[in-house]
Amino acid sequence: RATLSAGWRKLDPVTHPMASEFEEKLPELWMAERPGESMTVRFKGTSLLLYDVMGPDAPRIAVTVDGGEPEIVSRFNQWSDIHHVYYLVVATDLLDTAHTVRLEILPEQPDRAAILAQRGVTIDDPERFGGTRWYVGDLLVTGEVLD
Repeated sequence: RATLSAGWRKLDPVTHPMASEFEEKLPELWMAERPGESMTVRFKGTSLLLYDVMGPDAPRIAVTVDGGEPEIVSRFNQWSDIHHVYYLVVATDLLDTAHTVRLEILPEQPDRAAILAQRGVTIDDPERFGGTRWYVGDLLVTGEVLD
């Protein structure tokens, strides 16, 4: 029950290969790909975690908890030469009160070549390693989601 900006769309596993590939682990998969697209979650509780798909086209995101200073997080890691399900601990050890978390796709892309070099992997197709697509499947809240 997150509030999504206009550019998010739910992917159909029948027609979208990414949704089909990860349907067993993430039965519902949403995608946004333009910088500025955001997701806002309001909840009462102590933590928020999300499951997403990291991969060659994954973005950096800004995570803002309760209007504080944004934390910049890359959804691209040294194993992102392929798409894979991963998780992001968004907020933890919060007071058991109401919280608002905003996650926004940033225009600045991760340094994919440097990150992959940690494993000795090189970029084989620059087009495949471009973009800011973010695939999100599930949110896990310790507490309850608020409307």
